[in-house]
This record gives sequence, structure tokens and C-alpha cells, in this order.
Amino acid sequence: MSDENQLPDGVTFNQDREYDFDVTNDPELINESTCNMCGIVFRALLYTFGTSRHVGSIKRFPGDKELWNNPLPKDVVRCKKILNEKLVERIEKHKEIEHHD
Repeated sequence: MSDENQLPDGVTFNQDREYDFDVTNDPELINESTCNMCGIVFRALLYTFGTSRHVGSIKRFPGDKELWNNPLPKDVVRCKKILNEKLVERIEKHKEIEHHD
């Protein structure tokens, strides 16, 4: 390597490293509702990362299919309110599409 391509003393290239992060965060079940026509269960889940970062999710069981996922505000009370509203919206949408209600 020529002198012009060498790095100064104490400076090195970044080396690729493999990091194994096992971040598991158990969600808090905020609300659960069952479709009275077909028995599918809808769950509103709240994931909390650290002390102030929240993510909400609406999932359908069986199959664990995620229907909605979004970052939420820092205020937990507002997070729960939003999740409950989204759960009702998803159940109504399910009934409208699947059961033509």
C-alpha cells in the first residue's frame, strides 16, 4: 500500500462484528374482544421500550396476524385510549367485510 493510502497511527478501519441482541419485550394486553359471529379473537397490545417509548398493535387470533401497528404517545393513558379505539375500528371493519353487517 502506498503512503498516501495508509491511515494515520491510532486510526483503523471499522471491522465487521456480529452482535446478537435478544431483545424480548412482553406486550401488555390492553383489551381483548371476540367476534360474536365467527369467534375470532382481536387483541390490543401495548409494547413499552425503556420508560417512554410505546408501540401499539392490534392482532387477530388464531394465526397471530397483525392488523395494525403504530408508535404511540408517551402518555400511557392516551396509548390505552388509542388502542381501544383502534380495536373497535378493526372489529367493525372485520364484521363489515367478513359478515356484510
